[in-house]
Parts: sequence; structure tokens; C-alpha cells
Amino acid sequence: AAEGVARGNLTSFQVHVSCLEICGNTVTDRLPNTEGPHESRSCLAGGSRQHYKAVHVNSALEAVQLVHTGMQHRSVGSTLYNAASSRSHAILIFAVQASTRSGAVRV
Repeated sequence: AAEGVARGNLTSFQVHVSCLEICGNTVTDRLPNTEGPHESRSCLAGGSRQHYKAVHVNSALEAVQLVHTGMQHRSVGSTLYNAASSRSHAILIFAVQASTRSGAVRV
């Protein structure tokens, strides 16, 4: 991709953001009700296929807002030391796709 940038061949970028939560063997999409352009994606987790959204963003601010929304929907529970401890792992995916003038696509 750096070669294409150096030669001035890249014409556009698309960025998609996903926010997933893993709790035990379950993967949960934390952006399920997000509106706007998105792609459906899937992964294997706990022996089954889990589906999630990859939401198209146009700016860094939109990406940060989606991450914030996803983090607000994480599962939490109380522990002896923390009243709102996370009970899971968060996975943030930022997929960047570059298109060249010749029509080639790089991810």
C-alpha cells in the first residue's frame, strides 16, 4: 500500500468499525442497532458462526463515537473490589480498504 501512496495511485479509502464482546464462548455485536451504511460479517466462536456489523465511518469522530457506544453496551457486574467490573473482553476492529485508480482494492 505504501508503494501506491508514493506513486499517487490511491484514490479512495473506506473505513469500517466493529465492536464485539467476548464473554465465555459467546461473541456479541455491541453495535447491533447502529443505523447507516454497514456490512455484515461473521466469525467462528465457541464452535458456531457469530454475525456482526462493520459500520462505515467518514471521520475519526464517527469512529470514536461508535467505540464509545459499543463500550457503553458491554456486560458488567460487581466484584468484591469493583462495583462495575467488566465481565468480558472487547474487540475493536478497524478495517481500512484502499482503492487505486486502476480498480485494485487493498485491505
